[in-house]
Amino acid sequence: MLSFSPDGTLIAVADRQNFAVRLIRVATGLTTTLAGGNPNLAPNLQTMYYPSGITFSPDGSAVVVAEEGGRKIQQVWLSSPGVLKIIAQTGGK
Repeated sequence: MLSFSPDGTLIAVADRQNFAVRLIRVATGLTTTLAGGNPNLAPNLQTMYYPSGITFSPDGSAVVVAEEGGRKIQQVWLSSPGVLKIIAQTGGK
């Protein structure tokens, strides 16, 4: 899954197979890891299990990710890669 930023300069990708959220700069093609999939992040910041849905916040400052495996919705700010805020989650399977 992917989503374009409101201004069209960024693409956010739910990289399901690699348990990560990637950010692509349209003008340059530069790809960075916004959350998960990065062994250089602290363990408590890199949890992302099967991200499936993704969208930008209306102002483009954050990405909201539906995490299928973790059964939750998390927000990641572009200014703070790796820092996840749980917006909603379920306690059951």
